[in-house]
Parts: sequence; C-alpha cells; structure tokens
Amino acid sequence: MSKKSKKVITDSSTVFNREAVQKAINIDPLKMINVLQESMAVGDKGEIPRNYADFLTSISLDDQEKLPLHNPADVGKLTTFLKDYNMVNDEYKVDKVLVFDTETTGYTGYVVSIAFVLYSIKEDKVLEEYYSLVNPMAPISADSIKVHKIVEEDIKDAKTFDQVWEEVKDLFGKADMAVGQNLSFDLKVLEREFERMNMPNPIESYFYFDTMKYGKAIAKVKDKNGKKIKDASLEELIQFFGIKLEDTTYHNALVDTKATLEVFKAMLNYV
Repeated sequence: MSKKSKKVITDSSTVFNREAVQKAINIDPLKMINVLQESMAVGDKGEIPRNYADFLTSISLDDQEKLPLHNPADVGKLTTFLKDYNMVNDEYKVDKVLVFDTETTGYTGYVVSIAFVLYSIKEDKVLEEYYSLVNPMAPISADSIKVHKIVEEDIKDAKTFDQVWEEVKDLFGKADMAVGQNLSFDLKVLEREFERMNMPNPIESYFYFDTMKYGKAIAKVKDKNGKKIKDASLEELIQFFGIKLEDTTYHNALVDTKATLEVFKAMLNYV
C-alpha cells in the first residue's frame, strides 16, 4: 500500500466515548492541518488504523497516546479492538453502549418485537431497558413464527414502529456505540423501517460492535460438516464463554439482548 493511499474506516466499532470525539472535533484549526497530515501516514509494511475515525481522534487529543497501526489481516479481530481499547485513557474510553435485538416478520421483513438495553461499562450497570411488541402492518411468515413464536394475534394491538421509535430514539443519543449479535441484520431491519417512514436513516453512520463478527475467530465453531469455521450463534458464544443465564428462552428480543450484553462483557475481558 502506498503512503499516499487513501484509508477508510476499516472497523465499525469505536474505543472512544462521545465526549472524546467532540473534544477532538473542537481542536484548534491550525492543529487540525497537522493532524490531518499525520492521519494519512501508513506503516512501512502497509499497516493501517483499526478504525480511521478512532485513529484521528487519538492524534487530535493532546493527553491521549496515539493509537497504533495494525496489519490489515488483523483488523476486525477482537484482539486488535482490545489492543486499541486498552490504550485509551479512562476519561475518553467508550462507556455507554446500546445493546439491541429485533424479531421480524421474515428475513427481509419488518419488526414484530424489539428490545434495548443501555449499559455503562464504567459503572457495570444497566441504565435503561426497553421491550415492546410491534405491529409490523405486514404478515408474519410461518418460518419466523416457528423461531420467535409471535403470531399476528399477539401484535394486532401493539405499537407501530414509528410509535416505538419516538420512545427509543433518545437512547441512541446517549450511547457511544451500538452492540448486537449479527447486528448488521438488525440494522438492515431498522433501515427498512425508516424507509417505510419516509425518513433518512438516523443511525446509518453509527459505530457498532457485532459480537457475531468478533466471536467467529475466537470461538472457532465448525460447520455441520466439521470443516469450515462458521459464524458462532448467540447460544454457541454463551457456551464458549461459560456464561450462566437466568433465562435461556432464545429468540425473545429481550432475552437475546441481555444474553448479548453478557457476551459483550466477556469479550471486553477476553485474553
């Protein structure tokens, strides 16, 4: 990779909180020129930042050590995220995370239930919790009903997604990052809901931490043929980390959200 090559964000998660990012944005304009020049640097062996925005934040803050460059093959691995995470000063470190999950009418369908848990890493405390059935205003496929057990009779009097969004949108403003299992799926579900509401997707550029993505390389769960390593399910990650849950009614949005939070907490302490 040439030293003049343009880099992009290569990892969707962040190690900084909102206050640190805002402080970095507000640095002196003259210093910003030097910061931008330094941010274009690439290692002699083609190393790159794990996350370009995080790298830019680290070199913008006078009292924060610059985050390292990484081998591109290591970007996206949990160990690489943790290396950056552990280098961040406590006052700047990512803190509030919004863990969430959806159940849907189908693979490319709409929300029938949704759950959110706002968690503080520093306090090791759940700050807010939300769960609701959702009227999708669309039929639920038989395959989906087999998974989550929600039938149309259950949601006929439930809130619609636009009503739910009015109740939960402030949670995204409080969090530094979203967390979920196979979160890219849930983000696409929300994107379809926003499209149906005829509004811009307010979370399309949000930082997010996908436990399924990070768990693949460490849990190393084999496929049914025992040959290839597949994406680890939530149940498989719970088992891998030896987590004991009070409720294991998986494919309930709130149960899955709380289970995903426990996996995330285990990942932060992974050695």
